[in-house]
Amino acid sequence: QQFTLLLDTPGSDFQRTVWQELRAVPYGQTSHYQALSGLIGKPNAVRAVAAANGANRVAIIIPCHRIIGKDGTMTG
Repeated sequence: QQFTLLLDTPGSDFQRTVWQELRAVPYGQTSHYQALSGLIGKPNAVRAVAAANGANRVAIIIPCHRIIGKDGTMTG
């Protein structure tokens, strides 16, 4: 349910910020892109957050699959 290992995740500062927030989504729970953009202090960056989520290369460790559309549907 939790991983404690060092990751080599090359990406922009913005992407790494998004990925860090993705890791904070609790096991068994979901969130949505708008909430995630608010958490990083960029409430108007919903599409950029979605793009960063899609650029995640280690989806098992950084759980991008926990982020869904605000209406509860699978998006992206």
